[in-house]
Amino acid sequence: NRFAFGLDADLTSERKDYFEPRVDGRYFIYAPNFRVSSWISTDFRKKLAFDLRVGVKNFIDDTQYNYKIGFTPRYRISNHFLLIWEAELYTSKNNKGYIDDNGMDVYFGQRDILNLENSLQATYNFDPYKAIDLRFRNFWGTADYSDDLFFLLNQNGTLSPFDYDTSEYNPNTNFNIWNIDLSFRWRFAPGSELTFLYRNQIFNEDDLSNINFSDSLDNLFKQSAQHTFSIRVTYFLDYNNFKNIFKNNS
Repeated sequence: NRFAFGLDADLTSERKDYFEPRVDGRYFIYAPNFRVSSWISTDFRKKLAFDLRVGVKNFIDDTQYNYKIGFTPRYRISNHFLLIWEAELYTSKNNKGYIDDNGMDVYFGQRDILNLENSLQATYNFDPYKAIDLRFRNFWGTADYSDDLFFLLNQNGTLSPFDYDTSEYNPNTNFNIWNIDLSFRWRFAPGSELTFLYRNQIFNEDDLSNINFSDSLDNLFKQSAQHTFSIRVTYFLDYNNFKNIFKNNS
C-alpha cells in the first residue's frame, strides 16, 4: 500500500515586495509570517485514489491570515480511461494590496480574498500514440473591500490610513471564468506530435464582490462564449540524421 503523507512549516521574515505597488521603484513591506501545511496521498495504483492538501499562514503583528485546502480525487475506469477532478479553496482575510495610483501616490486597501477553482479532466488513450483529452475548468475569485479601510503607501514601504474616494472607482471585484478544452493528440514519430484543439470560454468581471458563487455563475452564463479552433504540429529533427545525410552526399 503506497500511502504517503507529509507536514512542513516555515517562518518568513519581513520582506519587500516590489511588484504589488505597480510603480517603478516603490515597494510594500510584508510582515513576518508563519506557515504550516500538510498533505496526504493514497495509492495511485488503485482505481480510486486522491490527494488532500491543507495549509494555514498567519502574519505576525498583522491581522492578515490565509488558508488553503485542495482535494484531487482520481478514478481509473480502465487502462485506457482516467478521470481526475481537482478542487481548491483559498481565502486571505484582511489582505492589503494595491487598488490605484496616479504615478506618484500609490493607494492600498484592506480586502478579503476568496478563490475557488474546480477542474475536471478526462483522458482516453486509444494506444500509446493517440489520445483524447477533455478538460473543464472554472475559476471564481472575489476581492471584497467592505471594511472601507484604505491606505497611502509610504516611501519606506509602510502604510498610512487614507480617506480614499470610491465614488469614481469601486475596487470590489468579482471574477469568473469557465473554459472547456477538447483535444486530440497523435504522437506520429518520436518527439513529434500533432494536436487538434477546440476551446469554449466564457469570462465575466464586475464589482459585485458580495454575491455568492451561484449568483456569480448565473451572471457568467449571460455572457457570450468564445470559440477557438487550433492545430499544432511539433516535429523533432535529429541533428545526427542530418549530419549523416550530408556525409553521405559528400
